Amino acid sequence: MLFRSFGEGAANQGQVYETFNIAALWKLPVLFVVENNHYAMGTSVERSAAQGDFAMRGAAFGIPGKQIDGMDVRCVRAAAAEALDWARSGKGPYLLEVQTYRYRGHSMSDPAKYRSKEEVQKMREEHDPIEQVKARILGANMASEDDLKKIDDSIRAVVTEAACIGALGSLVGLMVYLALFAGVAELVRAQTGVVLDLRAWHPVLWICPTAMTLLCALGGVVPAAKAYRTPVAETLAPLS
Repeated sequence: MLFRSFGEGAANQGQVYETFNIAALWKLPVLFVVENNHYAMGTSVERSAAQGDFAMRGAAFGIPGKQIDGMDVRCVRAAAAEALDWARSGKGPYLLEVQTYRYRGHSMSDPAKYRSKEEVQKMREEHDPIEQVKARILGANMASEDDLKKIDDSIRAVVTEAACIGALGSLVGLMVYLALFAGVAELVRAQTGVVLDLRAWHPVLWICPTAMTLLCALGGVVPAAKAYRTPVAETLAPLS
């Protein structure tokens, strides 16, 4: 069983329909999910799609589709179960259009000026999936506000810890990456006399020109140079 999701912006690209064709032809067990947030990278569906019902996009290939409320976990679960049953029974692929929304821009550089603040606030207040679940739980007396707050705090702690680990991993990876290139550059200088400007190899060094000094201070250059001395020396031998 294969699960493949993409946004409504990508749904207008040709390779999507090539994939639909071969998946339907071979009756592959694929669940295609169009995550329709209505604005793609910054252009509304009304301005970018001639056919705004993305659940119908597989009709030409005999792929059944359904449009659902992606902000309601109950709808998503029920529709997913139906789609999985279809695909796993050997009938071929299934297409779900999941109507959703994003509160922020497509990226950090996107101010999202193509929609109003009132629209975003309305979606938060009336359709937020977490708030919907919370309201149903409280309404059914399944938990108290304090119980839900404890759950929320524990989840935030897990996310914060994961973010810190990810940031540390990225830093370590960058340090290793730069140390290796620093070692190679040192060997090139020793073997050929050519001085390589590593800033041309990695844009981070333009932002932080002291990175090389830091690496040297941490002993990153010498170990890397020693580790690569034999293969690099052999490679550069014809140049000397």
